[in-house]
Amino acid sequence: MLFVCTIVMSSQGQKSALAYFKDLPGPLIDPCESDTLPTRLYKEQLGRVNKVLGSDIKARKKEVNDHMIGHKEEMKETMMKNSGLTLTPEQMQKMKQDNKHMTQEQKMKMADEMMQQNANISMKEVEARKADSQKKDTAALKRWSQAYATENMADQPADQAKTEAEKLKMKSLIDLSKELSDIQAKLSGGGGKFTQQLDLLQKDADSAWVELQKQIQPYLDEITKINEAKSRRIKDGNDSEDASKGDFEAIKKLQEQIHLLKFLYCEPLTSRYVKILEGLSQYIPSTFDDCNRMDELNVEINYRQTGVRMPAGALGLSALLAVQDYARQLGEIQKYRLVGHKEMEIKSEIGAEP
Repeated sequence: MLFVCTIVMSSQGQKSALAYFKDLPGPLIDPCESDTLPTRLYKEQLGRVNKVLGSDIKARKKEVNDHMIGHKEEMKETMMKNSGLTLTPEQMQKMKQDNKHMTQEQKMKMADEMMQQNANISMKEVEARKADSQKKDTAALKRWSQAYATENMADQPADQAKTEAEKLKMKSLIDLSKELSDIQAKLSGGGGKFTQQLDLLQKDADSAWVELQKQIQPYLDEITKINEAKSRRIKDGNDSEDASKGDFEAIKKLQEQIHLLKFLYCEPLTSRYVKILEGLSQYIPSTFDDCNRMDELNVEINYRQTGVRMPAGALGLSALLAVQDYARQLGEIQKYRLVGHKEMEIKSEIGAEP
């Protein structure tokens, strides 16, 4: 009850994923046009949400990280107990300490002691079995495994209740892990179709880009020819105002054709991108319950393994990350826009404040 109350009290000041999601703008209308007022307002709104959301996620991650670091020793001790190993006080202390400064010989000696204490087998025997395995001496392996099993069965305590309790505890953890795995598979499958659509779109965009360069090149070649001809006239001293004016008009028309090709590159790709975003806008909120359950399971599994329960900030974090990723995709809505519509640009310049 105290834990539940703590979560409720800690969560009262935290904004939900759905609240953040509702604050996001819908996909931009006419992303291929110039940076008009609606576009600027769209970017401003998206920026405001991203700023607060990013700070929230950063604070939650720090809260979880600081909490787990602060309980590092407690976690180590619980994990060693859960391992089922019987350790001497000296071994326990060594396990708690950072073993970076131990030599390889010291590490092997400690491993040998623990193997003999807990598994009734020495590192020398492990190496011998490894050699048998490499030689594919199955007969030797079989003889040893039968002898080892018989010896250990005789040493097993007859505490059936304790054995059953351990089995029940393990089953419960396995059930939680299975539920977590199922949710992760469900989310991966549901979001997978959108990932495939985005990957295919980008592949088509890359192909369209290559095709665009092929279409533009003849116009660039023509511009180069006009400039080279002008350079020769200047060099020969027979350039004229009319000739220069004619070159200017010709190049202008060629540049307009290039501009149009670049503008037309945007629409077919961006319309597909917007459609994917619209699908995501319907899908993402439907994942929040699963995301929240996934966080709950992670917290519980981690607690059972380490004895330390993550702070309240860990709950709801997965859904926030999903919203943040969608916000990032909204921010890339003009990624296929190379240039604005020329007529729109002229109108914007005329109406602009001095």
